[in-house]
Amino acid sequence: MLMYSLIQPVMVISLPGQVHKLRSGGKVMVHASRCISADHAAHSSLRVQPIVRAIGQAGGIAAALCVKDKIKPEEVDTQELRKLLLEQGAFI
Repeated sequence: MLMYSLIQPVMVISLPGQVHKLRSGGKVMVHASRCISADHAAHSSLRVQPIVRAIGQAGGIAAALCVKDKIKPEEVDTQELRKLLLEQGAFI
């Protein structure tokens, strides 16, 4: 019989909402991938699949809000983004 136990995290890395916004040619774009600049400790958390999926989900919702509300990425309401993520069962 397999037994599982919860391992308590030693360190929690928080990603600011700005990580989904890239500047290129004077424009801001939303991205949804691992193309994030981070220090060694933070990057070790960013490269695992559950985090990559969460980054993609948040980036996708942010992009959808831009289209729906006809706004620029920097104008996305982060509280609305968080609300939508929580409604979809995302771990924040």
